[in-house]
This record gives sequence, structure tokens and C-alpha cells, in this order.
Amino acid sequence: MEVSTLSLLNGKFDSPTNCSPHLHFPANWGEWGAWNSCPVTCGGGQRISYRFCDDPPPSAGGSNCIGSNLKTDVCATDTCPVHGNWERWGAWNRCPVTCGGGRQISNRACNDPSPSNGGSACSGNSKKLRSCASDECPVHGNWGGWGAWNRCPVTCGGGRQISNRACNDPSPSGGGSACGTDSKKFRSCASDECPVQGNWGGWGAWNRCSVTCGGGRQISNRACNDPSPSGGGSACGGNSKKFRSCATKECPVHGNWGGWGAWNSCPVTCGGGRQISNRACNDPSPSGGGSACSGYSKKFRSCATNACPGK
Repeated sequence: MEVSTLSLLNGKFDSPTNCSPHLHFPANWGEWGAWNSCPVTCGGGQRISYRFCDDPPPSAGGSNCIGSNLKTDVCATDTCPVHGNWERWGAWNRCPVTCGGGRQISNRACNDPSPSNGGSACSGNSKKLRSCASDECPVHGNWGGWGAWNRCPVTCGGGRQISNRACNDPSPSGGGSACGTDSKKFRSCASDECPVQGNWGGWGAWNRCSVTCGGGRQISNRACNDPSPSGGGSACGGNSKKFRSCATKECPVHGNWGGWGAWNSCPVTCGGGRQISNRACNDPSPSGGGSACSGYSKKFRSCATNACPGK
């Protein structure tokens, strides 16, 4: 019985009726082929080897090859290097200040993925910065130190010195409040009494004349009180009194009798005579309109009253 070649290759007979049903030709696998190239170089891949059911192929109703026509094998099992890659930038941190300029930070990690197995780290920076709260801060003014006292304007009698301070430690800025109003302070200086040199006050009125005629003297006084000497100042020089004549007209002198003079000699020796005694208005004499003496300047008396002989 003939079996066609095509029927053998197809694993069946063209006409099974043309041969004995008990004649079979079982198929058999050929040798495994070479492994194909590993599709990866690391991390584990799979390579494949094939075989064909052709040694011989099934024919004349023989059974096909049993089993798989391919086999696999793990290849490139070394762990792959993982190159690091940055994750997304994180949120900006809170600004550390509210004014005057601060700095915010945003971070990122080299973990998407992290480098491993000899892979390269991420390149670039893990932090980025930006300015924040850049408005000028309000600076409240504060007093600087007190300055030196200025020179006392006087050397005695009491003066006042001034010390100043400035609102500059710091100066107010950015809407900050100013210092208060006490930028000056005062103290007394040169408090010793100044020497005051005495000076005469004006002359006073003349006092009343001591007489009404005949010449008197009036006095005018002045005091060393304009000002009075004090604090070691010198007294006034010169006189505190001045004088002037007053009532210089001659006073009226009323005449007054001087004493009676001696009686003159009796002009007769007998028969009765008369003696005279005189007095003068000269004690004092009237002058300056004074009145003359009143009365008589002569007085008489009888003398030689004895009778003359022969009568």
C-alpha cells in the first residue's frame, strides 16, 4: 500500500480506506533550537527555545508530538541600576516673618524613584527659595541717650542747662510710632548768689529848715539801695547826705536895753541938782526889722539937795 508524502506530512492518510487501520507512524520532536536573545540586560527577562514536531512528523494516522514546542528560561537576572528622579516640589513653608523680608523654602526628594543599585542620584537642587513678606516692617522710634549739658548761660545767680536726646535708636520708619515729647531735660546751674555792687538811690526831699531866718541848714539823704550791695558786692562810694543853707535872711532882732550906766556927776554941789544915768538899746540893738526898745533911755535922780550956804 502506498502512502502519499503529503498525507504523511499532514499526519493523516489521503485515503484511510486504502491502508490498514493498524499501520501508524508516531511523530517525534526534533532538537531544541538555540535560545533567542534576552530582551533585557538586567532585572530578569525570559528567553525562549523552540522545537518542531518533525523527527519524524506524525503520519499515517500517527499521534502528534506530546508536550510544548517551546521552553523558557530566566535571563539577565542581575538587579538593574535605578536612576533617581525628583518627586514634585512640595508646598512652600510658612514665611518666618510678617514683614521686612523673609525666605520661604520648597523641598523635593529624589524618590520618584530613589536611586538604587548603582543608579545615578538626581541632579539639581533639592530646595528652592523665594522671598516673602517683603513689606518694610514698622519700626517704632526709641530715644537715644541724653546728650551733654549745654554751657550754663550765667556764672552766678541761677541759670538753666539743657540736655537733648534724639528719637534715633532707632528712628521710626515704616509707619512705626514716634517717641514721646520729652526730648529735653533741664537742671539748675550757677546757683551761687551773684555779687551785687551797691548803687545809690535818688536823693530824698530836703528836710524842713531848722530856722526861719538867720541861716539854717537843710539835709537830703540817699540810700545805697538801687541796688543794695549783696553777695560780696561793694558798697556805694561817696556820701549819703548833702546839705544846703536855708532861711538865710537876717532875723529881726528886737532891741533890748543894756544896763544902766553910772550916774553922771551932780552938776551942783548944793541947792539941788539932777543926775542922769543912761542906758542903750544895745543888748541887742534892734536890727532886721526888729522893734526898738520900749521905755526910756535915761533916768534921773536929785543930787546935792542940801541948801546952799547964805541962802
